[in-house]
Order: sequence, then structure tokens, then C-alpha cells
Amino acid sequence: MKTFFTVNGSTGVTDAVTAKVKGKGQIEVTSSDQCDYILAFCVISTKAGIDIQETKDKCP
Repeated sequence: MKTFFTVNGSTGVTDAVTAKVKGKGQIEVTSSDQCDYILAFCVISTKAGIDIQETKDKCP
């Protein structure tokens, strides 16, 4: 399956998770138009509502 990753913020955990997903045979694509599913990471750094909304806005 093809995966599109979107990340709002970074803690290094996202790298470990994406590596595991890719290790299971998933293929990363650069466009949401090409993917079977979207995996969105939302790092809470200010207020949860604001950070979650920013992540949702980045998702197609």
C-alpha cells in the first residue's frame, strides 16, 4: 500500500514510526493523490486545539 506522511512538528518519534511502517512493506509517496491512506503526526507543542487544527489543515 502507498502512504502519504504529513508531520506538524517533530520529536524524532516520527522517524521511528515511519521507518516501521516502511519496514512493513508500505511505500511512501510524495502526494496524497497517489496514496491509499494518510498517516498524520501531530506534535502538541502549544495548545492541543491549535496544533490539531494546524495538522488537519495540512491534510488534503
